Amino acid sequence: MNISSLGWGEALAETFKEHADAGLRPGRVAIQHRGAYVLFTEEGEVWAGVRGRLRHDAGSTSELPAVGDWVAYDQPDGADLFLDPALIRRYFPYLTPQTIAVLHARRCGWFSGQQLGMVLLEQAKAHGVRLLNGRDD
Repeated sequence: MNISSLGWGEALAETFKEHADAGLRPGRVAIQHRGAYVLFTEEGEVWAGVRGRLRHDAGSTSELPAVGDWVAYDQPDGADLFLDPALIRRYFPYLTPQTIAVLHARRCGWFSGQQLGMVLLEQAKAHGVRLLNGRDD
């Protein structure tokens, strides 16, 4: 999507420079839901939410982005591999204490975490790993 057709131009780009230098991208609020937004961006439509200080300090919804506003957003991508048992316990407390690794995929677009899980499970089984079903409370 070309955001210049939505009103993005040199003046907005200059105003946005500080955010761009921080690794954020511009988006225009297209749809506002309860706690979530759909943004029009160079990458197409992106789901986003308000977090941190903006959400905490907002006295009312009028202080939050509304349809038509330009906003700065980030969209982390990639994956995290957790191998440290302390971090696994901290971020995934519902997993069994015997868990030795966790792969966490972040915003991977067409990527299917379920399909990756099945491929990894089959590979692990081929190498003698056994699957323990159920939760450890």
